[in-house]
Amino acid sequence: MSSDLQSALELLRMNDYASVVVITAVIYDYFLTFSRELEYVWHRPWTWVSTLFVMVRYLGLSWAM
Repeated sequence: MSSDLQSALELLRMNDYASVVVITAVIYDYFLTFSRELEYVWHRPWTWVSTLFVMVRYLGLSWAM
């Protein structure tokens, strides 16, 4: 029974590590692309494509977390 518990705890730890890696990659991507986002989305007239971009980028991120 103890080995089952230890195995489950090890899987949870690996899941936590994977979550940290994914969150780090997403944040890194945001830092890399933020200047282009400012140029192509926020400093231009608002269109349906801008709305779609914001929905996918920010609502998708909030749902993922």
